[in-house]
Amino acid sequence: MTRSLAITPKGLIVDDGELIPVQYSIDMVPFDTKPYITAMCCSPKDHFPEDLFPDSIAPLPGSFHFRGERISISPEHPLYRFFRWSALQIKYHMAMIIWYWLGERIEQEPSNADFYEERRQAVWPVVKNVFRTPNCGQPTIEDLTMTRRWNNRYGSPSGSFCGFLDQLYIQEHRHRLKRDGALVVKRLMDQFPIRPDAPFVVIEDSEYPAFSSWQYGELRLSVSAADAVLRHYDATAFEDGDFCVTNLAIRYRENGSTKVQRLHFYLGNQNGCLTEYLRAYGRWLIDENNRDPDNVINGIELISLAGLLSEYMAPAIIKVEYAPWIQELLALTDKREPEFDLSDEEIRECVLSLPHDDESALVADALIEILSGRDSQKALELYKEWKTSDDPLSPAGSAEM
Repeated sequence: MTRSLAITPKGLIVDDGELIPVQYSIDMVPFDTKPYITAMCCSPKDHFPEDLFPDSIAPLPGSFHFRGERISISPEHPLYRFFRWSALQIKYHMAMIIWYWLGERIEQEPSNADFYEERRQAVWPVVKNVFRTPNCGQPTIEDLTMTRRWNNRYGSPSGSFCGFLDQLYIQEHRHRLKRDGALVVKRLMDQFPIRPDAPFVVIEDSEYPAFSSWQYGELRLSVSAADAVLRHYDATAFEDGDFCVTNLAIRYRENGSTKVQRLHFYLGNQNGCLTEYLRAYGRWLIDENNRDPDNVINGIELISLAGLLSEYMAPAIIKVEYAPWIQELLALTDKREPEFDLSDEEIRECVLSLPHDDESALVADALIEILSGRDSQKALELYKEWKTSDDPLSPAGSAEM
């Protein structure tokens, strides 16, 4: 029987054991609503504690789309507030990173400043609201007892807890992706055909259902079509909380000879466009994984290949693409001038609640930058306090959501 449970943005800790990495899915609906939350183990080897979640949904046999055990949490579930807080932390981290990145684009591309600023203004109100989500602490023994009582009452396929996502839904979702993939890819193939002597991309095989209409090596796309397809399904997989390997072979000519560059593209990892992915992967090989000289050579080749493919990339119709949940986030906000009305104390509480990792550092920098515009000395003191503070598993507090 589970004695203790910690629910964090990165996953669950059962009985003070090792972290079980978990992905959360929560609809970006108006802030005051409470949608269902789906949590999925990142690894098929991990499992939710059975006494608390006896009706968890196992992946379909042979399925690569949903590879981890999953649970769905209704707003009435005793542990809902803990799952909601963790799921929202992931969302606000991503939204704040987008907001921070758009600010950098304004500085780097002054000619597109209005375009980026409009989207930056739209993102902030939602980010601000999520900052104000009170932390609910961690489940107590009483919460776990209430959960077992809940299971006794609702823990059946006909109950509200289990009826949200079932095996039939997964099968239907996979079929929809397969049908959608055939239509989307065909449309883009017609719009951006492969030109004579131009490089092209072969999707050799993939775990992702959208490409299952083709046999190994049959799916050949122009650079523009491949970029559009990969960006589209990268965003879709990210929305689903999925992570699927797709094997690419890029065929091109160099010095009169045909060359092939094979690589893995991870759908659901928010990679950006194809050339951005090649450059980022190349830089990683050169800067971070350079003990093997072959990695450095491969990294240089990838960056060079990105430059070559850019010459064949059709001009983007939309300069900035968001994952679907970001688009929903934008739709919920208006385009008025943003009001940065977090108080100094609220900014301080937000910053000091952040863990010490790379993503949180971006969030802390952004908030301290806002404070600096009001009081540079106070901003400097807050920066020093955050840098020397402990790295909490979750912020202090006990208010319910």
